[in-house]
Amino acid sequence: MRLSVLAVSLVFTFISFNACKKESSESETPVPEETYGTVSGRVMSANLSVPIAGANVVCKDQSTTTNTNGEFSLSIPTGNQTLTIYTGNGELFQSEIPVNVSQDEEITLPESTCYLMQVGTMAYVPGIYDKIEQIIIDSLGYTATMLQPYDLMNSANLVGIDAIFLNCDNEPPLNSSIYNNLSSFFASGGSIYASDFAVEYLTGDGNPGPGGQHISHDHYSFQTSCMNGMLGGFLDDTVLCTSKSGTMGMIQDVKILDSGIITALGKDSLDIYYDLGGWEIIHSLDLPFHTIMEKTNGYPNGPVAVKTNPGEAGTIFFTTFHNEPQGVVSEDVKKILQYFILNL
Repeated sequence: MRLSVLAVSLVFTFISFNACKKESSESETPVPEETYGTVSGRVMSANLSVPIAGANVVCKDQSTTTNTNGEFSLSIPTGNQTLTIYTGNGELFQSEIPVNVSQDEEITLPESTCYLMQVGTMAYVPGIYDKIEQIIIDSLGYTATMLQPYDLMNSANLVGIDAIFLNCDNEPPLNSSIYNNLSSFFASGGSIYASDFAVEYLTGDGNPGPGGQHISHDHYSFQTSCMNGMLGGFLDDTVLCTSKSGTMGMIQDVKILDSGIITALGKDSLDIYYDLGGWEIIHSLDLPFHTIMEKTNGYPNGPVAVKTNPGEAGTIFFTTFHNEPQGVVSEDVKKILQYFILNL
C-alpha cells in the first residue's frame, strides 16, 4: 500500500524534529558549579602596629568583618579575585588586595600586604587639652595636615579635605565665617570629629562680637541654656545641647551602645577618667545625633559620646572625653578613639 504524500511528509517532519532536538541537546555545555577557596588574614594599620577591628572585607558577593584582633576568614570564588577592605564608608580608608585561589585552597595573607590604606585627606586643628593627631600619626601611621582656627575662615583651605579633627582647646577664636564654612563642609559630605570644648565649633560659643561675629565665653562660668540656645555654630542647640559643668573623677561602667565600638574594644562597657573639671556634659540630644556611649551610673546620667545618623551629609562624632597630651589615656579609650578615626 502506498503512503500518501501527507503521511510521508508528517513522518519526515517527526524524524527531523527529533534529530534536531537530540543534536541540540548533545551540543549544550553544562554550566559548571562555582568553586571556592578560603582567604584569611589580619588587617593592620598603615604602620602594621594596630590590628583593625570591625573592618569590612568584601569579594564579589561574599563579605565579612574583622574581629577584635583584626582577623577574618572569607570564602571566595576561585581564580584571580580582588579583596576590598574598608572602614566607615570607604572614603577615608580602603585597600584592594589581589588574590588567586584554587578550589578548596586556604590562603593566609601576610600582614605586610594586609593593611588598611589611607585614601582620603585628613586635617586637624591643634588644642591645649587634646592631641588626636598623636593617635592618627603616631599610633596608626596615617597622615593629617595641621590647620589653625583662622585657616577655617577661608573655604578654599577646606577643598580636598575629607575629615577634620577638632581638638579640645581653651577658647578657640571662632566667628561666623568658620561656622559657615564648617556647615558647608559637613553638608557636602565632609566628616568632623570634635572633643569636649570643641563642641563650640558645632553649636557656638555664646557671645556676639563686633559686626555680628562671635567671641568665646569663659568656659568655666558660662552655662549653655538648652531653651534659649547658644549664639553661633551651625547646629541648633535642640539637636546637641551641652554645658561645661562636668566634675573631675572616674566615671565607671560607661555603656557602649554601638556594635562597632564593642567589636573594637572587645567588651560593652568601660571606665573613663576625667582628669579636669568643667568638661562638656550633654544635656539633650535629637536627630541627626544618636548616643553611642552612655553614662548610667550616678548623676548626671546621659550620653558621653554621640554620632550623627547616616544620611546625605557627612559624619560627626562628638566625645566629652579625649586623649591627654600628657599621655593620660587608658588603652580602652585609645582603642575607641582609633575606632572613631577609622570610621569617619
